[in-house]
Amino acid sequence: MGAVLIRNNTQSLTLTAVYDWDHDVAATAYSNAALSAAITLPHSLGDNETIYLPNGLNFRLTISGKQERIVSQPTLQIVDIPAPGIPDLGDFVTQAELEDALEGVGGGSYEPPVTAGTSAQVYQGDKTWVAKTGLPISTATQAALDGKAASDHNHTGVYSPVSHNHDSAYAASGHNHNGTYATAAHNHDGTYATSAHNHSGVYATASHAHAQADITDLAAKVAELNAFMANFRLASGVSSYPRREARTGVSMSSGTLRLSYFTADRAFTAANITAYTTSTAAAATPTLCRMGLYSVAGNGDLTLVASHASDTALFNSTSGKFTKALTASYALTVGQLYAAAVLVVTGATVPLLLGNTITTGDVFSAAPRTSAAVNSQTDLPSSIAVGSLSNSSNDVYMELTP
Repeated sequence: MGAVLIRNNTQSLTLTAVYDWDHDVAATAYSNAALSAAITLPHSLGDNETIYLPNGLNFRLTISGKQERIVSQPTLQIVDIPAPGIPDLGDFVTQAELEDALEGVGGGSYEPPVTAGTSAQVYQGDKTWVAKTGLPISTATQAALDGKAASDHNHTGVYSPVSHNHDSAYAASGHNHNGTYATAAHNHDGTYATSAHNHSGVYATASHAHAQADITDLAAKVAELNAFMANFRLASGVSSYPRREARTGVSMSSGTLRLSYFTADRAFTAANITAYTTSTAAAATPTLCRMGLYSVAGNGDLTLVASHASDTALFNSTSGKFTKALTASYALTVGQLYAAAVLVVTGATVPLLLGNTITTGDVFSAAPRTSAAVNSQTDLPSSIAVGSLSNSSNDVYMELTP
């Protein structure tokens, strides 16, 4: 291989053609001595770049329009492309022609070197350095500024500065009117009080409490209400409806879950659930006897929240009270709608349970519902969709107690 160093003398040069003179064909130049990395033409030459050619041949290189003949040898060959010089101007030239030649463009003028300034200066079109702080502004900008007032100014009696006094006609924001008006934080000498005040026992602050004795006749009215409600509610716990309304025996059907709805009128924790038999007891021996409590959602769906394990001895006598302890106690919430539930699964005689029968369907199915049934059950379901309820005229009387 033959190495060729191309000196570009700081010029931007391009290798556009490589020609094998001996064989009269285009040839390939390479970027490495192994002649394995071919150079793609045209190729922008770097500063003093070396290219490689096959050894022992005559080549013609075309570099930026100029042709150079090279004989490839083991020793390094050098192609020196000189920078353009000042053109031959003859024996006599004018100053303008000389400056044009030096500048490299026709019709121009020679620019002397610019002397260095500082970071606090700018270079102007007249080829001088001036301080940045001394720069002029345009006529239009100056005219706009002339129309503005200084931040600390006076409008000759028309307007006053921010901090001013109106010669007793108006006062500053922090002032006193000599007894006529008071500042924002003030007291009216007993006529009016500040926003945070107490009326010496006559009136209370916005956040206060009233003892029952402070409200006229409240204690008496509450006592009257409690006495009236004692006719309908249990002394402790709640019932599915007032016990005075439980007048008859409600027929049970095997596998039919009976639900008696009620709204809790007191908050307490229920630990026991009760139902009563009338003239017919459950014959031996039922498959399952259970009672439970369901919470009723706003859309009418029910969720089992308390119950007891099956007891086949339940309801085994007439005119009896049957109370079972809940597997887990449950806290009832005032105003929440619930449904007490009872289920008997048996192949023998079913019991009659104390309750009430309403024959008009619109009465017990109207919201809030008073009673319902779910048929074909083998145990208390953990949840009941409202759509699976059946209207039931049989409303079992049941109790939940602490």
